[in-house]
Amino acid sequence: MIPNLVEAGIILFRTENLKVNFEKLARAWKDIYATNLNTKARLELQQLTTFMNDIQGQMNLEIKDLTAVRKIMKALSQFRELESNFDMKVFPLEEIYQNL
Repeated sequence: MIPNLVEAGIILFRTENLKVNFEKLARAWKDIYATNLNTKARLELQQLTTFMNDIQGQMNLEIKDLTAVRKIMKALSQFRELESNFDMKVFPLEEIYQNL
């Protein structure tokens, strides 16, 4: 806590204006920081959602020939890879929103 008056030798400084300005700067910094975190988290969530929707679209293909089977198998492989890395992708997002 900064005192309202600070004595330095024969000079006496008033710190009210300094404290008010520090509070304003801190609030502005927090707002900018929160906005940037929210933007980053939203982008990562959108990428994750898009990737999952793409995989779901690939897995909904009708099986008519071997090419369709290969595409579905590739989608399943990508899904398994996402599943194994899911916590590593979601945990940082949870931390970001906890910080906000």
